[in-house]
Amino acid sequence: MKNMKNISALFVLILALVLCGCKGAKELELTNPRKADIQESFSEPAKTRLVKTWRITMPIGGRIRRIELEPGDKISKGQKIVDFDLVPFEQSLTEASAAVKELESQVTINEYNKLEKTALKETHAAIDATKEALKAADAQIDAEKARSDRATKELDRQNNSSKPMPSLKVSSKIISSRLKLRLLNSKNRNS
Repeated sequence: MKNMKNISALFVLILALVLCGCKGAKELELTNPRKADIQESFSEPAKTRLVKTWRITMPIGGRIRRIELEPGDKISKGQKIVDFDLVPFEQSLTEASAAVKELESQVTINEYNKLEKTALKETHAAIDATKEALKAADAQIDAEKARSDRATKELDRQNNSSKPMPSLKVSSKIISSRLKLRLLNSKNRNS
């Protein structure tokens, strides 16, 4: 019995497949080949390759303003092919000229600064020399004052001993005056 059920299930399955497959079938029309004109055509863009490639280069880069030539025109050596837009070049030239002028003025300012620094160094050297001369003059004045004090003490000692020394005070004033005169002369020389 089991065999019978399997056979009937297989029969139903085959019948279902045959019925499903028959519904969508198309019929074909058979014809014999014959000689005739082609009735269909198509068009596509065609591309060709040049035998030689000519490289055209420009000595400068920039924006091209106008091209006077048409495709196929013949050209000769040295012939003007394009016009460039000169505005960017003129602008670059103006900027470069301004930069050059700015650098030249900076060089001039640097030269003036060097002169001022040199004058400042010379002035500081003159001041230092004057200070040294003043120190030397002060030392000389101190020495003369010490000499004058010694002379005054000697004079007082002499006066107390009843022997007069008449010209000692006058000579200390003369020495002091001479020192002041030397100091002024040394200042004038350093100026």
